[in-house]
Amino acid sequence: MKIFSHVPTILTVAAMLNLTGCTKHNEPASPSESKPKPAVKKQKPPPPPGVNVFNSFDAQNKFDKSVAWAVMNTSQSGYRGQAEWFVPSDSGPLNFVDLAMRGKGSINVTVAEDKNGLPGKPLESFLKVPSSDFDRGGHLVLVSETHPALTAGNKYWLCVEPADGNTGCSWYYNDQNLANGFALERAQGNWSFIPIGPRNGAFCVNIQK
Repeated sequence: MKIFSHVPTILTVAAMLNLTGCTKHNEPASPSESKPKPAVKKQKPPPPPGVNVFNSFDAQNKFDKSVAWAVMNTSQSGYRGQAEWFVPSDSGPLNFVDLAMRGKGSINVTVAEDKNGLPGKPLESFLKVPSSDFDRGGHLVLVSETHPALTAGNKYWLCVEPADGNTGCSWYYNDQNLANGFALERAQGNWSFIPIGPRNGAFCVNIQK
């Protein structure tokens, strides 16, 4: 899998490896000691039904898993955020967003207005979203709590930024050949628009109806 982090000169970043450690126990546990039960991850309820007003997933809700944009904040690679713009096809309160995400650490996700071709006033933010919220299929579904109004024909941004100093996430490309430009930041809040380049990250925006 290729992860792109620099524009316009694009570098390939090696795939991130998750390492697990093991601890050797020399003494057997006492018969009276009860073994701790493994933690069971609670299943999130499905998002409420609504209408997709922007969707760059394919008809099977899939995306390109071979290449991705980096969202990171590490001592080796530095800070990088990624933002994709969209124009909703219909008006209504935001219901949920769905992003093609994998990785480690935590991220901040913001739906924002457009300001002179860059992310502007935040409409809703999902802060410190842990990578444990990403499902095994590579989707991150975030259900709106404030339901800001989206207006058909207006331009908005979906921004993803690292939320801690150990974030290394991938926002996977769409497989629909959509390459409409994007914004990146090398310092928080310092967005730059890139009008040309590879395909945009895959995501969906859904409103209440």
